[in-house]
Amino acid sequence: MYSERFGKLTASEYPAGITVLTAGYAICDSGWNGEVINPPYSRLYFVMRGELSMIGQSGEESSESVSAENTEKEIRLKAGCCCLVPSGYSFTYSATDEVEHLYFHLQIRRSDGIDALGKIGSPMLTYSGDKDMTELLSACRGRDKLSDIKAHLEILGAIGHFIKTSGIDLGERRRDAEVEAAVGIILAEPRLGIRLSDLAGRLHISERTLTRKFKAVLGMTVGEYIEKTVLGLCERELLYSDLSLSEISEKYGFSDRFYFSRKFKEHYGTSPKKYRDKGVL
Repeated sequence: MYSERFGKLTASEYPAGITVLTAGYAICDSGWNGEVINPPYSRLYFVMRGELSMIGQSGEESSESVSAENTEKEIRLKAGCCCLVPSGYSFTYSATDEVEHLYFHLQIRRSDGIDALGKIGSPMLTYSGDKDMTELLSACRGRDKLSDIKAHLEILGAIGHFIKTSGIDLGERRRDAEVEAAVGIILAEPRLGIRLSDLAGRLHISERTLTRKFKAVLGMTVGEYIEKTVLGLCERELLYSDLSLSEISEKYGFSDRFYFSRKFKEHYGTSPKKYRDKGVL
């Protein structure tokens, strides 16, 4: 397998709260396969050559989300295809032959830290064409400002197309001052050991009220939100930092690295070490 990263395309040069966590180009052989479980960020793929099969593990595909060549939950990504895989969508993938592609891991983060693109629910496809993708690769590799602009515009255009086609509303969920305050406290120092009683006490409301409001606004309990947020940050540490498993475990409030490994495997379907070794394609 061959791969290269485009560091200049990541981070905060994008508008509207879009963050590109990593970007790159890869050529993978026919043995390329694996599983993605509950990802906290979305993926944007541009397939330049070859074919990739993707099978969703949960949820139903809508008619807007798949092409006529897809059957049930299987999606086939062919040369010239651009695909957005939203956060939270679990799937297995396998290459039927050598696959050459560009990939971008991205988020449009709401104030609660959750990727808004997850609202799309299931993968969406469009056809960009081989020529456009070759030009995008050239722009991604370019060292001048014009190349940067071309690459950013192409990525933004693809994201905008999928958002418009899906018809989703990227607005914030219903607002509640106390939930927003609780989320702010959690995100300021995310750790697994944050207690509901401490949050409620700092906000001067009852635990029952905070639980009820959290469920109404975010669709999950305080504990579920903390665990989801912390494990998502741990996942990013594994992919984008050099911290050891013990250091990540300590940083995010796990009792030890073994408990961290168990919780991570429950959420992502594999151990932190195997997840890190597999890489970020």
